[in-house]
Amino acid sequence: MIYFYYSILLFKQFVTLNEYQDEEYETIPWKYNGDKILVIHRLCVDPKFQGAGIATKLLNFAEQFGKENNYSAIRLDSFTENKGACRLYEKHGYEKRGFVTFRKGDFICFEKNYKTHKEIL
Repeated sequence: MIYFYYSILLFKQFVTLNEYQDEEYETIPWKYNGDKILVIHRLCVDPKFQGAGIATKLLNFAEQFGKENNYSAIRLDSFTENKGACRLYEKHGYEKRGFVTFRKGDFICFEKNYKTHKEIL
């Protein structure tokens, strides 16, 4: 599933959601291992529109989608050098679980359980 946020036919951002977990995720000591895990693969905001709360809206959309579709937890990874994104995820209750390495470099894996965190909507 891909969700777009746009204004006057100008795409500002998108997020990709599904259940696919890269094989590198197998090395992470995940805390929540329910039957249905939602994974955010991309959460992108055009740099011209960063700082306007759009990423928070996308994250809220992903969390609401997961809740409405009975997912037990949500996972994602973020490039270690993307400090703004890492702060956003931690601010929204995502917990660091470990690190994986992809072609671009090192990424931090985050996880959030729907049952134990207050929703930020």
